[in-house]
Amino acid sequence: MRKVLKRNVLSSVRQSVLEVFSRGLQTMKAWQINQFGEQLSSVLFLNDAAKRPSIRKPDDVLVRVSASSVNLLDVYMCKGYGHSLMQCLSLLSELRFPNETLDRFPLTFGRDFSGVVIDKGESVTKYKVGDCVWGVSSVHEPGTHSEYICVPQLNISEKPANISHVDAASLPFAALTAWSAICTFGGLNRHNTFGKRVLVLGGTGGVGTVAIQLLKSWGAFVVTTCSSDAIEWITHVAKVDECVDYKSNSLSIFERSFDLVLDFAKRDQTNSLDTTVLRTLKKNCLYVTLNTPLVRCFDEGGLILGSASAAAKAVDSTAKGMREGVGVRWAHFYPNAAALQSLKEKIEKGELHAVVDKVYKFEQLEHAYTKVYSGHARGKTVIQVSE
Repeated sequence: MRKVLKRNVLSSVRQSVLEVFSRGLQTMKAWQINQFGEQLSSVLFLNDAAKRPSIRKPDDVLVRVSASSVNLLDVYMCKGYGHSLMQCLSLLSELRFPNETLDRFPLTFGRDFSGVVIDKGESVTKYKVGDCVWGVSSVHEPGTHSEYICVPQLNISEKPANISHVDAASLPFAALTAWSAICTFGGLNRHNTFGKRVLVLGGTGGVGTVAIQLLKSWGAFVVTTCSSDAIEWITHVAKVDECVDYKSNSLSIFERSFDLVLDFAKRDQTNSLDTTVLRTLKKNCLYVTLNTPLVRCFDEGGLILGSASAAAKAVDSTAKGMREGVGVRWAHFYPNAAALQSLKEKIEKGELHAVVDKVYKFEQLEHAYTKVYSGHARGKTVIQVSE
């Protein structure tokens, strides 16, 4: 009887240990919100028992996150920016994968990461468990401010071998946004950029510093705008050719000087472009901006009215450009594994480097959000998720 009792006790203990271990594999720490709100401290919370992602599709890769960065988009989305458009994208995703839940909360933000592969789908052959990778999460998918992230293999590439996870995490979202603006919407690449004159508005942020370095590596002459106290810094960090105080009227001397204007400046959501800058462009050249009114229009008017409002604003912006003899385009981020691979090679050649402003511990994410929202960034803000 005593032996049977002992066996039962040991069996119960073993089962309890297995249950605890199993729960540990199924959960993780993640910064989340259960509602949108203007006060970050009232909506952001660290969930110690968030559901850990798992492989769902053959091309999925599960990554243990070592570091992630904070982008201004994360802070805006925490406050409700893009909720209508993201809901539409999520619903479309649900139609493709009907087994997924339609519950939107809790939400986890964060767009880029660097970490280690711990599992992969059956069709993933390029990566193996233990590989160090960097990449991005699409804006309508769970974010990277968590201990684990599951993404399609098209969203990642091998991490540059010569930089840390912290430096690597600072780059993917900003770099792919810069790549999109320069190459996809701006029409420049390594074959046709040499000798071009480019104006970068807002050159000290994450996207701006990458864009300047990329353009310089391809032989462009680059002028950027920033605050007066950042001129010396950006000139040293990004090797920009000329730097102008954005509060001055110095851009007037560059009338009809540029082949391309890239607008990465933080501005009022009602103004998607700086009309005073249009006349600095040569005739028949392009003004590319990240300040699209599309998402805001969707939030305010829904799918139908928002689309109509965005179309009207697009016509207005195009008309303003046409009056100055230039084209206006709205650029946006999108995952691009081929671009990530090209950026990796540039980093390993020393042609591109990470510009990190400050690194926070995972538990300090709220402070990182506040810093990013305050503006006047000098590089990227990074979260160290694990050692």
